[in-house]
Amino acid sequence: MTPATPATSPHRPVVEDPVTETDRRYLHRTLELAWEAVREGNAPFGAVLVDATGTLRGEGGNRATSDDDLCAHAETEVARRAVRTMTPAELRGSTLYSSAEPCAMCAAALFWAGVGRVVFATGVGEMADMPGEGGFLTLPCRAVFASGGEPTRVAGPVRLPEAEALWAAFLGLAADGGPPDPARVPVSWTDVPPGAR
Repeated sequence: MTPATPATSPHRPVVEDPVTETDRRYLHRTLELAWEAVREGNAPFGAVLVDATGTLRGEGGNRATSDDDLCAHAETEVARRAVRTMTPAELRGSTLYSSAEPCAMCAAALFWAGVGRVVFATGVGEMADMPGEGGFLTLPCRAVFASGGEPTRVAGPVRLPEAEALWAAFLGLAADGGPPDPARVPVSWTDVPPGAR
């Protein structure tokens, strides 16, 4: 059997997309949602879905610990709600913003939901290099999207000092290897101690 060539392959390449100031604004919102998730005892992940008209269609934070559901990742939860309220055309024209690169499960959920564009702050490679982090899938979201039949536009990782501060504070709060103490979680990234930024 002859391997498929790019011209005949059913797989579509991922389209690299530029990052706009609007993208950065929504990424900052994902970081606020990530802090909210941490305050509720979850990992620091947040996601926002915006349609082609710029209307916010959904948002949420990681709820895996608080809901006792390991699949309750921010991106998956937002996608689940979106498919109930948006048409396929609306989803294809929408952008999912995430505080971190969607894991393989979340990327697959976004693909199956039909989300047309994904923008994220911290990349999976950066997370894999963090002390104490591990036990997660390191498959880049681009690899998941590239295996699908529809092109997905992707932008990220987008370097944001606030995202770095979020992870530094979260890892510092969880330095003992356990979950962070919600009482020690800053209200927002601006409350992160200067040494953790």
